[in-house]
Amino acid sequence: MALSGVSSTDHCFRALHMKSSHFLATLFVATIFTSCSKDYSAELPGSSPDAVKGFSYGSAVFTLNGSPYACTADSILGVYNTGKALDSSNRIVISVLVDTPGTYTIYTANQYGISFSGTGLFTSLGVHNISLYGSGTPLTAGTFNYIPGANGCSFAVTITGGPITTDCKSCIYLPTCSGSTYSYMDSVGAGQWHTRRADFLSTADTSIDGAPYTSVASESGYSYYSCADGTTIELVYNTVPTFQGGTTLVSSKHIALESNAAPGAAWISNVANSYGQNFSYVYRIAEKGITRNVFDSTYTNVIHVNTAINVTVGSNTTTIGSEDFYYARGIGLIEKDSSSYNGIVLTKTVLQSYSVPE
Repeated sequence: MALSGVSSTDHCFRALHMKSSHFLATLFVATIFTSCSKDYSAELPGSSPDAVKGFSYGSAVFTLNGSPYACTADSILGVYNTGKALDSSNRIVISVLVDTPGTYTIYTANQYGISFSGTGLFTSLGVHNISLYGSGTPLTAGTFNYIPGANGCSFAVTITGGPITTDCKSCIYLPTCSGSTYSYMDSVGAGQWHTRRADFLSTADTSIDGAPYTSVASESGYSYYSCADGTTIELVYNTVPTFQGGTTLVSSKHIALESNAAPGAAWISNVANSYGQNFSYVYRIAEKGITRNVFDSTYTNVIHVNTAINVTVGSNTTTIGSEDFYYARGIGLIEKDSSSYNGIVLTKTVLQSYSVPE
């Protein structure tokens, strides 16, 4: 039976767009934060906190923004349950103000079975967001404060008493069931095809910016989905370049599907990059309840979404392409066609086989 997928990160975190591959533009976000006490990290041989440090050989000198109070740009990502070992989805994003470029290592004490740490290189001055990755297994439930570095800021992590379970088919046209397997074929030109897996290795409920999401893990990383009243929101994290030559982690959130909307209904997602370009994705319900043949399989109760991709530079807006998505009820994405500005199909993704747990 032919029976769905995809989803980014600094260091080891990369979100794979599991169910829809979107034409995402390079983003740049710069925010000004205030700062307090200094923190000296990861001293290299021959250097010290009060020594002159250079880009090539010294450690970074930076401030943990928010010290000695709550960390600035504090984002708590991942699920924290007693007895469940942390993985790469468990990370904390904090803001720092770099006075001297160089390497850094920063970590917290181990409390209640878990700790957080991060290493890297600052190549420029100014404000940077860094990630501290969790390790260990939570031993008890509660809300606990963790302090990175010496005289650092603090962030609070809430550990729950056990796993949370939700209905993985609450987004019936984009189910997020752990153990789902999908095999796609992507066209690579001249009648050639590449087979791609997009299996859901595990899922877990989490909270991001106070909203509930389902974290979906695949071999390539994590994606985050939120569903309510037929509205499926996809959240991904991309590592993008900055003007200073480094990189920063930027989130991108868009509405992937409005399954309860009537044919003709539309919504827009906007994305800006660091080159002064603004991209808009205009989604529209083209058809509902249709039948779609993909290879030798026939799918019923399918929603067809058409997406126009526009770019704005200054006062000029140009349509540069379009995408057509076909979602089957209880399965997910069964086909995606990407076309040029004049309607010529450039690439196709088609579902070859699938298995979704009952």
